[in-house]
Amino acid sequence: MKKDGFLNNKVGYSKDQKISDPENKILLIYNHGQKNHDGPSSDCAWKEGMKNISSLVGEKVKDKEILVYLLCTGKLKGDDYKRLWNKKKFKAPYKGKPKLEKRLDENLKLIDSFVSQGFKKKQIFITGRSCGGWMTMMLLARHPNIAAGGISFVPECYGRLTKIYKVKKVG
Repeated sequence: MKKDGFLNNKVGYSKDQKISDPENKILLIYNHGQKNHDGPSSDCAWKEGMKNISSLVGEKVKDKEILVYLLCTGKLKGDDYKRLWNKKKFKAPYKGKPKLEKRLDENLKLIDSFVSQGFKKKQIFITGRSCGGWMTMMLLARHPNIAAGGISFVPECYGRLTKIYKVKKVG
């Protein structure tokens, strides 16, 4: 999956990207993970990893329909990403804004856009996996009233814990 958009419950993009009756919806904004620390990438979300969150689309909670919006921010890059990865030349401090900060800004803009379309903040939830989960916690720690809440899945970045602890797939 490589672009922003509302998802359907079959792990694809919804045909209708315009939402009517937003006051009767619950919106989950999904933030993907990152393969690298601060540089750009062409990918967004791994389709297999979207099955569970996509299965919620169309379900109802207190007569409000659940929607999932995939926010793709992979193409963003930190201002100093080239220098950061050259450890021999890198000297602190980091110059400019790192990628996660830019992702946070994109989430704030997106939430403002949805609110202007009629979504209520109390019906918007931020969610994400890996760096997306980390970004979810970062966003809500800094802006606790921007959304109803957050759901973080495996909030660690770049697969480092998986590699360090040699996690193996079971099943």
